[in-house]
Amino acid sequence: MAIPDELCEGSKPKTEEVCSSDMCAIPPLNLVPDEVISMIERYGHITDDPNVYEDFTKGYFKDNEFALVESEDPPDWKGFLTYSSSPDYSDLQNVLKLSQEDVSRYGHQAKDFILQCSFEGIPCNSSDFHVFQNDYYGNCFTFNSWQGTSEERNSMRPGSKYGLKLTLYIEQNEYIALFGQEAGVRVMVHRRDTIPFPEEEGVTVAPGFKTSIGLRRDILDSPGHPYTKCINHGEFISIFGKGYNYSDMACHKSKIHEYILKECECAETLYMDGPRCQILNETQEECRQLMEFFYQRGLLSSDCQEPCKDVYYTTTLSQSRWPSNKHLGGLLKVLRPMNKKIRDNVVDKESARDNLLRMEVYYEEFNYHRITKLPAYLIEELLGDIGGLLGLYIGLSLITVVEFLELFVSICRYALRRVSRK
Repeated sequence: MAIPDELCEGSKPKTEEVCSSDMCAIPPLNLVPDEVISMIERYGHITDDPNVYEDFTKGYFKDNEFALVESEDPPDWKGFLTYSSSPDYSDLQNVLKLSQEDVSRYGHQAKDFILQCSFEGIPCNSSDFHVFQNDYYGNCFTFNSWQGTSEERNSMRPGSKYGLKLTLYIEQNEYIALFGQEAGVRVMVHRRDTIPFPEEEGVTVAPGFKTSIGLRRDILDSPGHPYTKCINHGEFISIFGKGYNYSDMACHKSKIHEYILKECECAETLYMDGPRCQILNETQEECRQLMEFFYQRGLLSSDCQEPCKDVYYTTTLSQSRWPSNKHLGGLLKVLRPMNKKIRDNVVDKESARDNLLRMEVYYEEFNYHRITKLPAYLIEELLGDIGGLLGLYIGLSLITVVEFLELFVSICRYALRRVSRK
């Protein structure tokens, strides 16, 4: 189209030049934010897709807003509490960084925690439990662990009268307000040769109740290659230690922590050596959240697969108030001589129900539920079907081949007789 005269007045001579609308159109600009470019430069070996980083910055990354907090080591608790943006202070859970030795020393001790114990009606005690440290729950205690000093225990009868029975003391008076926002214990039932993760798979049991946990065993069998990507693993070496058998949960958790240590140059768990990740270090905090985002998106290379055979337990919980008003006096007479802390802190019904709980874990039945995955179509079946179709459509079967051979022999014999007669 021609350029209008009024646009040219006072600026240049009149011209007859024309231009097409395509030439005059200005293409839209697609600018990549500087922060995305910076992340691609640092983590482009994992993925260089700018859309991934934009999704992270816009929808996943959480700025902790602790810029005015003075220090993290030692923690400026007043500053952290002042600038916490979470109503339950959940954004402060990673401020306290203890080693395994610190957790072992300052956490709940088995002799104080486990007051009464019996298995299949036979008394047991705190020495029958193996202690390990957990990032979320501190000292945890495993009964019938392969690492324990006692030999393997097996349930011989189902029902609530048997199994494991415990009386536990949770020491609420020693809770730290910020990190002890709920009272109770976390319980997880798992295979004795696998790494437990109670924060992922456990159930919470409250004080002041008797809790019955009924178990049913489930077994999952899957075929291996080429039908599924499951793997058969024996002993599995991970950041959580040696001697355990493989589990996909342990494998995935190991991988994400290894990536955080490699890419962020800090450790996010007490199971790994190295400097711990600092919340006030903006680079480390951004990197840590980014690795978790990559993990959720499946962008971190990993050889973790589901095991071809897995055993898990379905639980059924029921509760009743405990101890009853009539039982309280007799219970305290039994427990007070056993533990000084009980004598000092459990003095009435209220304190008993705040600090004590009774728990029993047992098999509901000895039958189990087995889920077996089978190939829908085997190679042998395929070959058989091919042979059947060949025999159906072109008559190529074993008996037909034999008949053709017999006919060929008969023709040859007939031809030889004709030749011999001549």
